[in-house]
Amino acid sequence: TSKRVAKLELELKDMLENAAIQKENAEQLAEEVSKEKEITEKETANAQVEKEQVAKIQEEVLQKQQDTENDLAKALPAVEEALAALDSLDEKALSNCRNMQKPPPKLDEVFAAAMCLLADIMPGHKREKNGKLKDTSWEAAKKLMSNIKEYVLNLKKISTCIQDGTIDERNFKDVRKYLDQEYFN
Repeated sequence: TSKRVAKLELELKDMLENAAIQKENAEQLAEEVSKEKEITEKETANAQVEKEQVAKIQEEVLQKQQDTENDLAKALPAVEEALAALDSLDEKALSNCRNMQKPPPKLDEVFAAAMCLLADIMPGHKREKNGKLKDTSWEAAKKLMSNIKEYVLNLKKISTCIQDGTIDERNFKDVRKYLDQEYFN
């Protein structure tokens, strides 16, 4: 019996050592799982923040797209009217306008509006690096009309640029300040 007791004590000792090792392994595993859970929770929180930011950006983009489409829808009738008017433009009358030192009231603004629409369409009429129009003064308008035929062709080209989507949306924003004037309609 004492041999059996000694054997049982040895087996019990081995079992306790194995249990202690398994307990230590389990604690290490629990610690690793806890750390990974913490990392996962942080990543999930970061992903949620990013998801909210993406949703906000998508909303802003959608709003800008809608604003642009609304601006375009408002501008298209004016463009169509302008195109119809272009067909009736008399090059001699434009040449007379170009030769005026000082135009009649508001005529300079009509040409400034045309310059807004012609930005980056008519050769030599580019925006500055900051996106602003360089000059919409009467003197700049006269320079733009130095070749009346080319000027009229580029005015007609605006419609094509609108239809194929190559016109810069800033052109519409720039011309809006003129179109919103009561005398302009």
